[in-house]
Amino acid sequence: MATARIRTPDEPPSAAWKFEGADYVGFGKWPQQDEFEDKDSLKCATEDRGPTRPPEVNAWPDQDDEDDPDWTPDAQSSSEEEHLEYDSGWETESEGIAAEVSSMSIEEDSEYSNDAPDQYPLTDLCESQFPDRLPHGTWHNGLAYYTGDRKHPQKWSLLSPDHSNTPPEHIASPSCQSMQGINGHVLSVAQMKNCRNIRYLIPKPSGWKADSSDQLLEGNRDNLFYVSGESNGSNIHESRNFRGIHSVYPPRHGLKEISTSWLFVTEGCLELEESLVPLPVHSYCLDMYAKASLRRLGYVDLNGLWHWREMRNMPAAYGVEDRIPEGIRKQIHLPQLQRARQQWDWPWCHIPGDEWLVANPLEIPDISRVLESCMKDLNIKGYTEQMTRFLALPAETIQHTLSFLNITDLENAAKTCRAMFKLAQPIFRKNVMRDMPWLWEVIENNEYPASRDCLPTWDPLCPLGIPPPTLPVGLESEEEEEDRWALILFEDPEMEEVCNVTKAINRQRREEITAPYREKLKTLQKDWHSFRRNVEAWMHGTSERRDVNWRRVWLLFNPATSPLPGIRNRARIWKDCESIMHFVALVREEGSVDERQKELKAKISELVDEHSYGLPDTEPDVPGWLYAY
Repeated sequence: MATARIRTPDEPPSAAWKFEGADYVGFGKWPQQDEFEDKDSLKCATEDRGPTRPPEVNAWPDQDDEDDPDWTPDAQSSSEEEHLEYDSGWETESEGIAAEVSSMSIEEDSEYSNDAPDQYPLTDLCESQFPDRLPHGTWHNGLAYYTGDRKHPQKWSLLSPDHSNTPPEHIASPSCQSMQGINGHVLSVAQMKNCRNIRYLIPKPSGWKADSSDQLLEGNRDNLFYVSGESNGSNIHESRNFRGIHSVYPPRHGLKEISTSWLFVTEGCLELEESLVPLPVHSYCLDMYAKASLRRLGYVDLNGLWHWREMRNMPAAYGVEDRIPEGIRKQIHLPQLQRARQQWDWPWCHIPGDEWLVANPLEIPDISRVLESCMKDLNIKGYTEQMTRFLALPAETIQHTLSFLNITDLENAAKTCRAMFKLAQPIFRKNVMRDMPWLWEVIENNEYPASRDCLPTWDPLCPLGIPPPTLPVGLESEEEEEDRWALILFEDPEMEEVCNVTKAINRQRREEITAPYREKLKTLQKDWHSFRRNVEAWMHGTSERRDVNWRRVWLLFNPATSPLPGIRNRARIWKDCESIMHFVALVREEGSVDERQKELKAKISELVDEHSYGLPDTEPDVPGWLYAY
C-alpha cells in the first residue's frame, strides 16, 4: 500500500507520488535513507517545483521613482518653485492641531510601537480562511493539506527557514535505480491503476442487514464479516505516524471512516481480549480471492480470510505450527517480497527489477491487443507440410506421446511442421487450463470490468477529485443561519416573516451552488454500484473462448515469459489465494477452526455494535451544509 512512483520527463506532476500518496519523491526524507544507499542514475534529472508560497499581491501602488527616465510629475503635485498664497490664519490653526496631535502621540507611544510598517501586502490584510475540504496532498497558501479524518484535516507548512522553494523533484531516467519509488519508465500510471486501494473486512454487528451491493461477497449467512467501501493510501502519513482513521468511499453499512489500530493489522487479534482489528485487503486481491473461493467452495469464504490472519500470527492456536512454512506464514516466500519488505513498519522498498509486484493484476493495459494476436494465424501460415512415419500414426497416439514432453520440447515439436502444430494445440490447451486458472480472458471469455479511471492518489474524502463548492461571503451555512435567527426572533418575534423569506432565499441560493456537486456524487455512487454488479458477473464467468492459438497463449501469458507485468503479478496473487484456501481447508478438516469460530462469534457478539469502527452515517460531513452521502 505504501508504494511511490517517480515520473518521467514527459509525464505531468500528477504522475508522481510519495509513499503517503501525495507530493513527489524528493519532497521529504525517505524513511530508509539512513539504512540503504539509494543509487540514483547519473542520467536522472530534477525539476524545480516552485516557491512554497504563491507571490504576494501588493495592494499599494509602486512608489514613483524620479530617476526613472519615463517619470513625469503628478498633475496635482506641486514643486518648490511654485508660489503659494500666504494665509496667516492657517499657520495659527496648524500649530494648535500639531500640538494636539503631538500630545496624543505621546500618550499612545506608551502602549503602541511605531515600528509597524504603514503598508501591508493584500494577502496579509485579507487572509482567506482555509477551505473545509481539499483533496489529499493539495498545496494551498504555503500549506500542504493531508487527509486526517472528516473533521480534522492535517495541514503542514511548506515554508522552510533555509529555502524559499520546495525541494526539487526527482525525475526518472530509463536507467534510474532509486529505491524510493517505481521508475515511471518501467510501469506506467495505467499499469499501477488503483494499486493503493484497500477495503476492510469488518465484523458484522447484530443488527447488520445486507444491501444491494456486494451481495456475492457478503451474502453467505455464515460469514461473520462484511466489506467496507474503498480507502486509499498507506498506513503512514506525512508526520511519520500511523494513521488511526481511514476514510472510505462509498460509505457502506453506516461507515464513512474506519477507526483501526495498525499495530496489529497484520499480527492478528486472537490474543487481544477486547479488540477485533479490521483486516485491510487490496481491493483487486479481495476480488481475486472471492473468485477463487467461489470456484473452489461455491461461496466467498470471508471467515477463512480472517482465520488466515490469525493462523499467521498464532499457528499453534490452530494446530499448524509445523505445517505452514515460515516464508508463507510471513508472506515473504518470494525473494522479491523479502527485498521489498525490509521491515513491517517501513514503506515499500522499490527494488529495480521487482516493479511487477505492484502492477495492477486485473485491469492490464494492452491485454486486449495481446489476446487479439492469439486469435490470428489460426490457419498456420508459414508452416511447411511434411510427411513422416510418425505423422502416419493415429492422432490420438501422437497427442498421447506429445503429452509426455516438457513445454520446451513440445514447443520445438510444434514448430517442425503444420501438422505437428495442429496436433500440439490440445496439449498446449491442457497446459493453459491446468497452469493458468487465472487467465479468465481465455478460459471464461470474460474480462474484469473497467473500474473508475482515477489516479492512485485519489482521496476518499474528495472522490470527484475536486473540493466541494464553498459558499460566497455573506451566505451562511444553514446551521449558522438558524442560530443567528434564533437570537433575533428571541428579541423581536415580529421578525418571523422576514426570517422565513430570508431563509427561503438563502436556501435556494445554497441549493443552486451545491446541486451540481451533489448530482455528480450521486452519479459516481450509481457508477460504483453498477461496477460492483459487473464484478459479480465476472466472478461467475463460465464460457470458454474458442478458436485460440493455444501455443501463443502459453508463450504470451506464461508468467515466466509474459511481457505483461500485471499477468506475472496476477499469477502470484492467485497462487497466494489458493495457498490460503488450502491451509484454511486443512484446519477445517481437522476441526481446529471450529473452536476458534465459536470464540470469534462470541467475541463479535460481545464487542461489536454499529458504532464500533467509525462514524455512523447519520452524522453530517464537514461542511455540514453539503451532506453528500
